Formats: sequence, C-alpha cells, structure tokens
Amino acid sequence: MLTASQRAKYPLLQKRWETIEAVWDSLKRTAKITLDDQIDWQGKLGKQVPTPSIRVVCSRSGNRIAAAVCTDPEALIEQTLCWMPVASEAEGHYLAAVLNGDIVAAQTAAKQSKGLFGGRDIVRLPWRLWIARYDAANAIHATIAALGAQAAATAATVDLSTVSTFTAGRALVRAAVTAAGLSPKIEVEVTAMLEETEAAS
Repeated sequence: MLTASQRAKYPLLQKRWETIEAVWDSLKRTAKITLDDQIDWQGKLGKQVPTPSIRVVCSRSGNRIAAAVCTDPEALIEQTLCWMPVASEAEGHYLAAVLNGDIVAAQTAAKQSKGLFGGRDIVRLPWRLWIARYDAANAIHATIAALGAQAAATAATVDLSTVSTFTAGRALVRAAVTAAGLSPKIEVEVTAMLEETEAAS
C-alpha cells in the first residue's frame, strides 16, 4: 500500500487516485472514512503483505465450507474469503481435504446458527471439531494430504468457464472429485483422524 506521499511521486497514478477519490467522497456514507481507510479497512490488504507463499483459502459464509490451496504469491484474497498461512503444500492439502469433507460439513451444520436464508457464521465452527494440527509423521495425516493433492489436481481439470455461480462451480468440482473415487477415501481418513484426535485429548 502506497502512502499519500509515495503516490505523489507518480503524477499519473496520483491523478487517477484523485479522480477515484472524488467519486468515493461523493458516494460514501460517512465523512470519517477516507478512500485509504476503505481500501485497507481492518487491514484486509495490509495483513496479506508480505504474502505467505502457501495459504489455505476458504469461504467465509454459506452452508458448508469450500477450501483450496493457494500457492500464488501475487494473489490477494478477497474479503469474503478467509485465509491462513501453512508451512507446506502437504499441510495445505491436508487442511483443504478436511474442510471440504462431508463429515466436517455434517458436524459443522449441527453447530451452525440459522438465519433467514439458512446456515450462517460457518467460518469458525470447524475449529471446534477434533481437527488435529498437521503432522507429516502421522500416517493418517500424510494420507489425507496425498488424497487432498489428488483432489486438487482433479478439481483443476473441471471446466468452470460456463458456470455463473459459486455454488454451481462447487457442485461440479465435488462431483468430479467423487467420480474420481477420492471422496470416500478422504472421508474414511478424516473420520479416523477425528477419532484419533478425540481419543488422545
């Protein structure tokens, strides 16, 4: 994020900024919020810099979480999504596989508050379950990570060019992962992980 003094060093950028700022000032609901404030409101951009090399990104709302691994260091995550840095791609695929699983969706739904349009406030609920911190030496964790990587590779082959909604795209990806025979295997391993974690608590 450039400061005002830094932007002033680039005349074309400064001119464009002033034009956008004038539009913002004419439309904003409160005089207290500047364009600079809005762009980095609550640190939504600043917290992402420097960008972690590997992140797990997941949906913030809805009836079930959709998670994926992001390895693009130039990507900035939109505010309707949540993200967390992870130490390795294996850990990322482990978490994504767990969060995308049916058993986690079912257990989360049981704890989810209900709004006018269905379930809400989903983003923190999975962490109330017996999800273990990733341990590469744990055979179950390693298997989940490997299956998660296969699921991600399968998801990458799905054509989403004609999809107009997030839910429709998610359904196509889930169908592809199931058709590849990965979903049942992931569910078995995630169930075993949850039971192992609970037993060790």
